[in-house]
Amino acid sequence: MVSGWAKLGRLMAQGRRYAAAKTTRLTGDWQPIDVDVNELIGQSAPIIRARVRQLVRDFPYFARAVNNLIDFGVGEGLTLQARVRDPDGNLMRQVNRRIEDAWKWWCDEADISGVNHLHEHMRLAKRTELESGAFLYVLRVVREPGRYLPLAVQAYEVDWLTDSMARPQGRNRVVSGVEIDPDTGRRVAYHMADPQGLVQQPVRVPADRVLHGFQTLRPGQVLGVSPFAPAVLLTHALRDVIENEVGAAQLASRWVAFVYSLDPGSIFPGAQRETAADGSERVVQEVEGGLVELLRPGEKVEFASYNRPAESFGLFVKFVLRTVAATIGTSYDLLAADYSEHNYSSLRVSRSDLTKQLRPVITRHVRQFCQPLFHAFLEWAVLSGRLDLPGYWRNPWAYRRVEWMPPGQEPIDPLREIKADVEALRAGLIAPQQIVARRGWDLEEVYAQIAEARRMAEEAGIELDLGTGSTALQQNPAALGASEERVTQALLDGDDEAVTAALIGE
Repeated sequence: MVSGWAKLGRLMAQGRRYAAAKTTRLTGDWQPIDVDVNELIGQSAPIIRARVRQLVRDFPYFARAVNNLIDFGVGEGLTLQARVRDPDGNLMRQVNRRIEDAWKWWCDEADISGVNHLHEHMRLAKRTELESGAFLYVLRVVREPGRYLPLAVQAYEVDWLTDSMARPQGRNRVVSGVEIDPDTGRRVAYHMADPQGLVQQPVRVPADRVLHGFQTLRPGQVLGVSPFAPAVLLTHALRDVIENEVGAAQLASRWVAFVYSLDPGSIFPGAQRETAADGSERVVQEVEGGLVELLRPGEKVEFASYNRPAESFGLFVKFVLRTVAATIGTSYDLLAADYSEHNYSSLRVSRSDLTKQLRPVITRHVRQFCQPLFHAFLEWAVLSGRLDLPGYWRNPWAYRRVEWMPPGQEPIDPLREIKADVEALRAGLIAPQQIVARRGWDLEEVYAQIAEARRMAEEAGIELDLGTGSTALQQNPAALGASEERVTQALLDGDDEAVTAALIGE
């Protein structure tokens, strides 16, 4: 028998817990498994990878989500801009141009198979990380005549990492194919199986030759998991609902009407007799792509009513897609290609949120893929004599100063946003480089193209006015309060006069 003091002590102990840790009638059977992160991922990763890949192959919204995250995060490829400076802090333009030209040259031959450009591997690495949880690349040395550099990259599937028959060195241990130092957790090597099964013993590749990138969620984690994992079951359920609704709608649309007649064969001479699943016989006739069933005596005529898909179907799909979008770090409008509820302000907020969400993702991709690859390229370029960089081995970081240009975003409303940029520029709140970079361009390249355009115009005898803004927009600050609908429609129609009239309120 439990004493009153014992009951009181138990109640007080429960009161000191987090509410989320309490065990009640509703949460009594909720006892989550919480084990080592590598054991958890190692056991779950294969089935998660298979399910995510299958959904990306077969389910349109998952395929669109992957493409959106790649397009907005990597675009056509992250462009390198060298930013080497002299001791006075001035950009060394000639050195930077040589580094950039050498990088572009090597990008054409970086793929060991000779199939893809390095920018395509940037996209592939991001796609692999989204679907499989991580990307895996090996740096190879290829000594072939005609190559610019012996350095090459080769993409691997993370599925090829294995513990089976792996032989670590010393006290190291192998976790899901990754050999780590037990004292520091540093990755020492990777053990990869032969995907064709021709070699039984896995190949041990030193970690300094491997690019392995994923999002670290817990300390000590050595494998990644797809960011789509939390949305897999919900998306699978949505796919089934969509398939069932589409199938039901197709079936319902085939049955036009049921006809009562004492002699069905006399009404439709070409009618066919079929045996139903329950063994009964029915008479059907195709009519303009539909079916009309001739009923037995005593039954009435009834036209089929199409009530599929159900009225709540669209709301359910939208709810699930909003949940999926929130899970994977994109926006609902991009995932569903549904902009019906947006105006200028809400669409701008949506794009701003997406940009903030993608910024750390892009930074991580640069640190895990682009930057290590550039460091290896730079070393090989100096060793091979392709680049003469004085003092490189004493201070390589002086030549590793680069920026990676992420994909830009076109303005939602060019007139409004350009006006805001001009005002911010005049107030000294922003630099031209920032404005141009936001659109994915290089200011130096923009200026060079403008100068070239002016030279071409002069040679052709054409007066070209570049760098001046719209007088109507500059002289009328109230233009920003013009009707959104009129401005947007005029922009879509390509009618410059209508745009101006809308902005000045005519």
